Amino acid sequence: MSKASRSYWDAARTFAGTPDWPTVATPAAASFFYESECQGESCDSLQATFLAMHLCRRYCPDCALQNLLDLTEAAVQFPDVPHYMLAHLPWNSYRVYPPTSITDKSRFYLKSDIERLDRRIKLMKATRLQTTPDLRHELAVFQRERQTATKKLDKWYAAFKRRKQTKINERWTIVSDAMRSRWGWQPVPYEELGPRLSKIVDHLFEVPVLSEAEWLYVEGDIKWAIRAEAKLRNKTDAPRQFSVRIKSKLPS
Repeated sequence: MSKASRSYWDAARTFAGTPDWPTVATPAAASFFYESECQGESCDSLQATFLAMHLCRRYCPDCALQNLLDLTEAAVQFPDVPHYMLAHLPWNSYRVYPPTSITDKSRFYLKSDIERLDRRIKLMKATRLQTTPDLRHELAVFQRERQTATKKLDKWYAAFKRRKQTKINERWTIVSDAMRSRWGWQPVPYEELGPRLSKIVDHLFEVPVLSEAEWLYVEGDIKWAIRAEAKLRNKTDAPRQFSVRIKSKLPS
């Protein structure tokens, strides 16, 4: 984030009611809180089910396994980084959520953080511009600042999610009631919406007035999304991906 854009980001953060997050740039914090896509490199997953608050990262399960390393994995991939240095990096207590067993809980470190630390250690050895105690102290201070700030943000984010879910439920009730009255559909809960239909429904959430023109505008896309997701389910035998229960058959 450039110095020139910082004031704009701070104004947007204040307007949205997002608290300041020391040690995390405002664009990164906004992406973490308000987007749903996986932040893994070159990943196209639209839903990140794993949130590592202390690391400011959201991942799909595959990217979480690739980007979060325990001490043993870090030692293999980065043999020049001592364990006592790793201990001062921000960490998360699980890599898969929810943890399926006690062995799933450990200290998991962000791979990109370890990569940066590895480069600094190699540069430090080559130039001797910084001593090991100085770097260790710097890392420890950063870790404490991140932990303190994250505890406050964690409480705010929990309240934010509750308010957001309440608004979603209220809006989905209006939209699903309209679907039921117009076409006789019996929509599933919002959480069960497939990816295609959820985009259309999210668009409807933003429409101030659901007029006849607006319904005609999205009707074709809704029917296409239902058919496409039903076809996908039949091919892959995956759990239901289409998003409305039809009493008889899809409307023509």
